[in-house]
Amino acid sequence: VMSRHSASVSQISDAKLFYLMTRGLTRNDARSLIVSGFLESAISRIEDEGFRKEFAETTAKNL
Repeated sequence: VMSRHSASVSQISDAKLFYLMTRGLTRNDARSLIVSGFLESAISRIEDEGFRKEFAETTAKNL
């Protein structure tokens, strides 16, 4: 049995939020954009296209 797993837990930096907010995004929109970008690399590796699409849509709704 082979397994790969990695996890990342961290706070979104105030500097990243500030940068996006100075470009007109709200704090919530900036946070959602950062998290979406982080998740995109993982979501893109889901092989089942239907599940990938459903997972991406559900994730986007809950950000």
